[in-house]
Amino acid sequence: MFLVPFTVMLTLAGHCQLPGHPDNRCQNGRCALKIWRCDGDNDCGDNSDESYCPTKGPGDACAPEQFMCVLDRTCILASYQCDEESDCSDRSDEFNCSLPLVTSPPEESIQAARGENVTFTCTAIGVPTPIITWRLNWGHIPASSRITVTSENGRGTLTIQDVEEGDQGAYTCEAINAKGMVFAVPDGVLNITQNTAPPLVTSPPEESIQAARGENVTFTCTAIGVPTPIITWRLNWGHIPASSRITVTSENGRGTLTIQDVEEGDQGAYTCEAINAKGMVFAVPDGVLNITQNTDPPLDVWGILRWILMPLLPLVTTIMYCYTSRLCQSMFTQRLTCSHDSIYRGVQKVWCKQDSDLCCTGFAFGDAMRALGSEGLQVEHDAGSFTVTVLQLPQGEGVYWCGLLQRNNTIIKLAEKYFYECESGSGFPIISS
Repeated sequence: MFLVPFTVMLTLAGHCQLPGHPDNRCQNGRCALKIWRCDGDNDCGDNSDESYCPTKGPGDACAPEQFMCVLDRTCILASYQCDEESDCSDRSDEFNCSLPLVTSPPEESIQAARGENVTFTCTAIGVPTPIITWRLNWGHIPASSRITVTSENGRGTLTIQDVEEGDQGAYTCEAINAKGMVFAVPDGVLNITQNTAPPLVTSPPEESIQAARGENVTFTCTAIGVPTPIITWRLNWGHIPASSRITVTSENGRGTLTIQDVEEGDQGAYTCEAINAKGMVFAVPDGVLNITQNTDPPLDVWGILRWILMPLLPLVTTIMYCYTSRLCQSMFTQRLTCSHDSIYRGVQKVWCKQDSDLCCTGFAFGDAMRALGSEGLQVEHDAGSFTVTVLQLPQGEGVYWCGLLQRNNTIIKLAEKYFYECESGSGFPIISS
């Protein structure tokens, strides 16, 4: 049996290299040929080249790292097969030895979007059965939990999960056995494509929301796309006025528009926009906000006043009864001044209550008269006018005239006014509705 001395393997720039042979780094930093992996020999010294190897099944005569001689079915280390030294009594370990031959190279080109999974496959034949290994851009493949390499019965796979931009490149399939090594042609090239898609609204905002003034309202809109769309909003196809009451969010394709303490100016149609690098779409339908009238019962002001004033009513009634005349005269004294030319001095004056548009009933008096109607009316004269002060209204409330009485018993009306009557015993005027 012929063995390559371990001392001929070198370490260069952190990688293993043995001229003319593929290499593999051991866990302890030493280097070993890849074909020595899982061959039953502790070539690394820390047994890391024999870790995670296939195990012998219940019905297997030899372990996976062993070769079974044909004649006597004895088991020898697989590394002894085709090593140019007979280890089986029938020399079957040296029969039909041949270089690897790639029968199926990896797929020449794979296009994948970021985040997808990719698998390259390569098969080869030869004696011993070749081991399939891989290189990236003619260098080592960086160690990663996302990358899995298998080799079984001359068929090798390289699987990359959740691919990213750093995984791009040319993946070379190597078929190796004790007789040598060959590369598959062509390489398998991985290109990462930009996975893009325009936005698509999956859930438009609620079509109509009724809210009373002062309430809080939220519209929600969701969309998908690559890149993930940003959700924005418009009001009546224009910009939404800036306000501390309005909050807009957009996260993972889900957008919200929240309006606190809504008021009449917030009414309208709110349009959801989904935007990414591929374009923009509008959600259909819009979300319409209507402000309803607050139906709370009105404040009963008069009821509150009655509740406050009712305890005071007896006292108020007594005071008003005692001072009826004085209060009515001082608080509600009513006057009418009638101006005339001085040439009418000495002409009889008239005070009367209107019966119709052309007629009235009342008193005629001269310049010397100072009281009328049992002193319910007081008269003051001067050169160009006279004034009637009403203390009581014997004829009741209504429209009263003052004027001048002509010789033909017609009246020249100088002024008119509506006079109110004081209610007996109350001191307050009766206001007709």
